Amino acid sequence: MIKPYSSLNYILNFGFEFLKSSSIENPKKEIEIFLCHLLSCSKFELYNRPKKSISLTKVNLLNDWLKRRAKREPIQYIINNAWFYGRDFYVNKNVFIPRPESERLIDEAINFLRDFDSPRILEIGTGSGCMSISLAIELPNSDVQSIDTSEKAINVAKINSDNLHVNNISFQKLDFLKTEMKNFHNFDLLISNPPYIPKKDMELLMPEVRKFEPYSALTDNHDGLEFYRKLSNDLPYILNNNGIGIFEVGLSPHPKDAKRIFNKICRDIKLLKDYNGDDRILIVKL
Repeated sequence: MIKPYSSLNYILNFGFEFLKSSSIENPKKEIEIFLCHLLSCSKFELYNRPKKSISLTKVNLLNDWLKRRAKREPIQYIINNAWFYGRDFYVNKNVFIPRPESERLIDEAINFLRDFDSPRILEIGTGSGCMSISLAIELPNSDVQSIDTSEKAINVAKINSDNLHVNNISFQKLDFLKTEMKNFHNFDLLISNPPYIPKKDMELLMPEVRKFEPYSALTDNHDGLEFYRKLSNDLPYILNNNGIGIFEVGLSPHPKDAKRIFNKICRDIKLLKDYNGDDRILIVKL
């Protein structure tokens, strides 16, 4: 492994080769992320001082990170950090890692709520809080509520809301699938990225996802549609007359299956593509 007081140039090359030999998809990018996080510096600074050496303590930490990554632990869990909608979020093994694909949900929510004076937003499935917190920041006059069945996830979200100084948001531990939602009403937006991977497909996932991310954040332990069935039942209680639901969906054929669930109760249903060109955003209106 890397020896103490090695130069940055050596470490960049060693890290690249080590991660590459471990079948990591983008080894150059990942060793750069590790070093930028370790040294609290920019990518430009990494390459602008190639002869700079690193202390024993930091080399030992980096060696540990590389060994963990070689075992396919996600880099976000290793450095306890994920980037979402232009901000850093604290993450750990208790929460689903924020994905860039989910940012399209935030864009659509902001576009819909932009002209509301004081929009009320409910999120089902808090996780790290990246979606609800992003909305609370982008829409400072909003009232955001977010629920999750996991107390540990709620604790992570609270860390993020404190770190980002967000005051217009509240979190509640609640099992959505087992709870009558009649006490949640008059919301302008219901947003969710629910567990949608069918149980039968779990073994097909990349090891980073299958072995490390929370099982309950990935699958409903059934066909991947249980949350959408419950969401469709609860929409009339939760939303105002002009409110909408914005939900992330899985890959084909999941989007059309999820859309079909809402056909009986919604007069307006749209499937939108994410920034990769896949149908991944379902927008419904009663």
